[in-house]
Amino acid sequence: MQVGTSLSHRAPLLWLALPFAGGIAIAHATASPVPIPAVAAGCLVLLAVAGLLLRTRQRRSSLVAVAVAIAGLGMIHHETHRARLPDWDRLPQREAELIVEVKRIFNTRVLERPLSVIGMIRSADPHLSDLIGQSLYVQAWRYHDPTAVERGATIRIRGHLTPLPRAARGDGFNAYLIDAGINFRLTRGRLLEVVNGGSGYAVWRQRIKTVAMRQLARDLEAHPDLVGALQAMLLGDRTGLDEEDKSVFLRSGTMHLFAISGLHIGVIAVALHGALRLMRLPPGQTFVISTLLLAVYVDLVGGTPSAVRAWLMVTCVHASVALRAPGNAVAAIGGSMLLVLLLDPLQLFSAGFQMSYGIVFALLLYGLPLGEHLQSRIRPWRDLPETTLTGRQKFARRRLEGLIMAGALGWAAMMVGLISGVAIFGWFTPIAFVANLALMPMASLAILGGLIAMISGGLGLIPLALLGNHAAALVLLIVNALLGHAVAWPIASTAASFRHPAWGEFGLVAMLAIITIGYVQGWPSRPRSWWWPPIALVLVLVTGMRLG
Repeated sequence: MQVGTSLSHRAPLLWLALPFAGGIAIAHATASPVPIPAVAAGCLVLLAVAGLLLRTRQRRSSLVAVAVAIAGLGMIHHETHRARLPDWDRLPQREAELIVEVKRIFNTRVLERPLSVIGMIRSADPHLSDLIGQSLYVQAWRYHDPTAVERGATIRIRGHLTPLPRAARGDGFNAYLIDAGINFRLTRGRLLEVVNGGSGYAVWRQRIKTVAMRQLARDLEAHPDLVGALQAMLLGDRTGLDEEDKSVFLRSGTMHLFAISGLHIGVIAVALHGALRLMRLPPGQTFVISTLLLAVYVDLVGGTPSAVRAWLMVTCVHASVALRAPGNAVAAIGGSMLLVLLLDPLQLFSAGFQMSYGIVFALLLYGLPLGEHLQSRIRPWRDLPETTLTGRQKFARRRLEGLIMAGALGWAAMMVGLISGVAIFGWFTPIAFVANLALMPMASLAILGGLIAMISGGLGLIPLALLGNHAAALVLLIVNALLGHAVAWPIASTAASFRHPAWGEFGLVAMLAIITIGYVQGWPSRPRSWWWPPIALVLVLVTGMRLG
């Protein structure tokens, strides 16, 4: 049987990233600190043993030793990055006054609500000096101070400081903070003053974002729901997103359209690359300029982990093309995964990381090979010579091949999405397969229209900005209408949860492991193996999910 091109890839960085991620997960799950000197010594011994085994041609044993050593390095990296203060684990809540640099903002536009940010402690009283450099979550009221707080600003706050436990328990907000690497939480706080509004670049960035938001609202003032959806989709600002729309997108399994992630970065990257190539720039210059512009956009929308991950994915893929390396999406995505974990190992435990890489690897390792396999089996006029086919027959074949591949990719993404939807959002959404298959192209058009509106409006090309804005709004109006009718079906979506919080993670890992094994062994050589991932999906849902 003919092997598709998607099965001929080599991805050495992926096999480095997987044991590294395993070591990070082990360190995160342990209730006590990792003994760094002992683990480091063990890693050195294992690498030495691997070298000896390799000299005696025991290749598999050598690879196992290397994998265990890399897992140990992952444990060390997690422990050093987490930077726990063990003495604080035994201390009770206390009042503290701190100076904090804002790293991420959850709410600043609604002054009637407390300020919610993630920041880093830059200064503290002498008896709290060991807190300097620690990350914390802040929830503070802005009494008598309507000043907007922007990312990069330095603020003075007072409130109740609580150390968070080492390991996450349950699925509450504290578990989210712990998985994000936050060691402290300051609540019942009060914003005393904005010490520093941020650098000149931060001020410029906020000014640009304000202009972009204004362009997305141009001539749509009578439709605040569409304006909120556009601003959420293009700039990651969900404060204006209508609650009813949130419910519809959540229940249909398409809420990811409003998180700046792979779809958004991919569409904008293709648009930038195409525009620069039309300007006759060489491939190397196109890569550098488009990568820098994308980096500015990622920073503009808040530098969220999902946006940074998507930027790294796109950059790795474009770098392989620019360097004229053999086209290999698996290796490029594996490389981006390793980079993400090196920069921030705790992203491994975020829902966005798990969904992003879970879906991408399901597409590359299962969806593409399945699509190629089905295309080879369902091929009209296979017995006729190519030179005898009419133009209409060739056109029909290409369209059928496209539909088959789209269906295979949608099926692979849905398998990950069903488990993630229950585990993360609390909804079982069998409609997600059809919804995403139909709406992804439409969402891409909306993103492209919004991008044209922002750039054109900023340059003063108002007619073009209005065209892009109204086109994007029209697409979103159609999307809302379609989803509104779809979620009204009784079988479209239902509230659900897993009986044990860890069951969803276990099921996702198990299914991805089966997919990886099938890919390594070569799917077409074992036709029945195509059924193992959906069987695993059914078992996970039937044995662990409860509806309602």
